[in-house]
Amino acid sequence: MIRDLYGVVHAEHANKGILITTSTFSPSAMEFAEGKPLELLDGAKLQVLLHQHGIDSGTPSEEHPVIPPGMQLAYSQLCKPMEAIISESRRVSEGLVFVQARQLDVPKYTARLQKQSQEMAVSVAFLQSLGGSISEGINRPDPSPDELSTLRLHLKEFIRALRSFLDEQKRACAIVPPDEFKQTHAAYLRLVPELLSNLEPLPKSIRDAVEGRLKAGSHPLNLDLMTESLAACRSAFEREARAYQKRLSGAGCFVAMATRTTHGSCNFGRSGIANLVGNEMGRRLVDSYYSVSPPVASFIVRVAWARWMSSKVLGAISRAAGWLNAVGG
Repeated sequence: MIRDLYGVVHAEHANKGILITTSTFSPSAMEFAEGKPLELLDGAKLQVLLHQHGIDSGTPSEEHPVIPPGMQLAYSQLCKPMEAIISESRRVSEGLVFVQARQLDVPKYTARLQKQSQEMAVSVAFLQSLGGSISEGINRPDPSPDELSTLRLHLKEFIRALRSFLDEQKRACAIVPPDEFKQTHAAYLRLVPELLSNLEPLPKSIRDAVEGRLKAGSHPLNLDLMTESLAACRSAFEREARAYQKRLSGAGCFVAMATRTTHGSCNFGRSGIANLVGNEMGRRLVDSYYSVSPPVASFIVRVAWARWMSSKVLGAISRAAGWLNAVGG
C-alpha cells in the first residue's frame, strides 16, 4: 500500500502523501518512507492528533482504559524484537545454536575478559539510563510528537544494545577457556542470560496492557541483577588469577634444575619465574616454556655443553625479567 501511495504522489506531482492507520507500520514500511515525501501516522500519532484537536477517540472505562501513546509505540517497536532476542539467547545457552569453538591461552583469555568486562559495565550503565527514559516515556499520558520521536529513538538504541549483548554471548560461548579460568568463564556466560531474564517481564506487561489483559501502569526497568552478576564474575576472575599466579610463582623450573646438576651459577628457578609472571610478556613466555621444557630438560641433563649454555641464557632472562618488573612498577 505504501508503495502504491508513493507511486500516486510521484504521478500526480503532489507535495506529500499521508498514510494513516489505527494500528502500526512494519519496520520495512517505515524504512521505505524515510527520505521520501511520505508521512506515516500510526495509532499512537493519530491518538495524539485527535487529542490536540479536541476530538474524543473513545470513552475510557475500567474495562477499556486509554493506553498511553508511548505504550502503544513500545508495543509495536519493542516487544517483538526483544522477545526474539530473549528467545535466541535461551537457545544459545542451551547449546542449540552452532558456534565455531576456539581455544584461548591464559594471556589472551585474561586480556579479552578484562576488556569485555569493562565494556559490558559501561553498556549496562548506558542501558540503565536508557531504561529509565523509556519507562518514563511509555507511561507519559499526553506526550508531544517530539517526545514520541525521542522515545522511538530510545527504543531503537535499547534493542541495539540488547543485540550487542546477545552477540557477545555467542562469542563467549565459542571460547574454550584455559583450565585455570573455568569458573570465571562459567560466571561470565551467565551475564547476558540473567540480564535478559530480568527484562523478560517487560514486553509481556506491555502486550497485556495494550491488548486489554492488564490495566496500563508503570513498568520500570530493573537492571540490578546484571550489576551483581558482573561483580560475581570479577570476583571469580580475581580469585582464579591469584591462584594461577601463585601456582606459577611456586613452580619449579625444569631446565634450571637440570642446569644446576653441574652449574651452580644458575639461580633462575622459582625467583626467575616469579619475576616473569609479574608482566604480560613474561607470563606468555612462562606458558610457552612449560609446554616444551620437560623434553628440553631431559636433553640438557645428558649434554654438558647444553647445561653450560642454558645456565648463561637463563641468567640473562632472569636479569631481563627483573629489569622489566622494575620498569613496569
